[in-house]
Amino acid sequence: MPLSAPSSALSSRQRLSSLSRLAGLTVVLATASTNVWAQSCDGTLFISQNTPTTLLHSAFPVNFQAVGSAAPMTYNALGHHTNGDLYGLQTSSNTLLRINQTTGVVTTVGAVAGLPVASYNAGTIGTNNLYYVKPVGNTNTLYTIDPTAATPTATATTLSQSITISDMGWVSGLLYASADDGQLYAIDPATGTVTAIGAPDNTGGVLGAQFSGPNGLFGVANSGAGFFQISLTTGARTLLSGAPASGNNDGASCPTANVLTSAQADLGVTKTDGATTYTPGTPVVYTIVASNAGPSDADGVALSDPLPAGITNASWTCTATGAATCTNAGTGALTDTINLPNGTSATYTVTLQVPADFTGNLVNTVQVTPPAGVTDPNPNNNSATDTNTPASVPPGPAPTPVPTDSPWMLLGLAAALGGYAARAKRRARA
Repeated sequence: MPLSAPSSALSSRQRLSSLSRLAGLTVVLATASTNVWAQSCDGTLFISQNTPTTLLHSAFPVNFQAVGSAAPMTYNALGHHTNGDLYGLQTSSNTLLRINQTTGVVTTVGAVAGLPVASYNAGTIGTNNLYYVKPVGNTNTLYTIDPTAATPTATATTLSQSITISDMGWVSGLLYASADDGQLYAIDPATGTVTAIGAPDNTGGVLGAQFSGPNGLFGVANSGAGFFQISLTTGARTLLSGAPASGNNDGASCPTANVLTSAQADLGVTKTDGATTYTPGTPVVYTIVASNAGPSDADGVALSDPLPAGITNASWTCTATGAATCTNAGTGALTDTINLPNGTSATYTVTLQVPADFTGNLVNTVQVTPPAGVTDPNPNNNSATDTNTPASVPPGPAPTPVPTDSPWMLLGLAAALGGYAARAKRRARA
């Protein structure tokens, strides 16, 4: 199958990159990406593709975005450890590689003891954190590896029949693989028993990259036919999302987290003016930050910040990070529709003119609402309120005290006045 070149400039909305796979090769990135996030074990999909390999990741709907640039080697049989690391095997070797999911940087762990030198195209890691790999072609040997052991060693298990698969996943203690001919197989890694489930369903063709979680098995078609869920009871494929074509690919997802089958974006908003009081007749300036912690993009987020009762004059501006977009400026109550790709934010500066006769607490609440088709897994941080109380009026100067006299002083004064009056009378008679 011809290889599709990875896109060098992916829009944040499309985040499209080729994905697919033949029976074998793949490559990983060895240079750091500027889009770095914390390693996690969630429903994110990872795919490695092309020769040499490029690592990509996606939420739902499937829009793969490159993580870093192409690696200096080709690898396949991608698996996702619960610690967040990805593992793969270098093509035509028994060399174990560790791939950082946030940068695409590849670290060579070394040769796996007991693992034959070959090309391995099917791999997954279970909830037990063991790494299962199978060689290319119609083969009947499964190898189990502890990738974090001081000396990784492979244990061989003979399968009850030879099968041709391009990838596999782990669900509830069993390995599942939608084979290249569309037949679904369940593999017991403890015994090697292979069980065919249902009739073959080759809708979309070969699923070169397969993903799994507690909610089942999923795969991306090499042909570009889309992203499918595979029924574990019938083997039937159900189209869930579009996905671009690619070659030489492999898929991985966290074994303990449900694979995303709907768009989910953890939106959040904060608001503060950096003060606890206000002074009537002076402006109040708020900073509002709306953000998207992903994993999906969220285009069309509604942001609403009504004016408090008694406030009629306001203005605002907005700046956005990355590929996020918002309205540059406006007046009056803040209402805006913003696009927030995963990991981006929009910051508003809102200035309220507080009337001189305004009284009571100044309470201002902002809220963000996800667009249709996007679920927020944590709606508790979708609103924020800032409350200011009126500033205290400083006390005026203390009044001048009025002097008071004691009763004895008053008696003395009366006596003095009486004496003065008596003398005045005597003078008058004389």
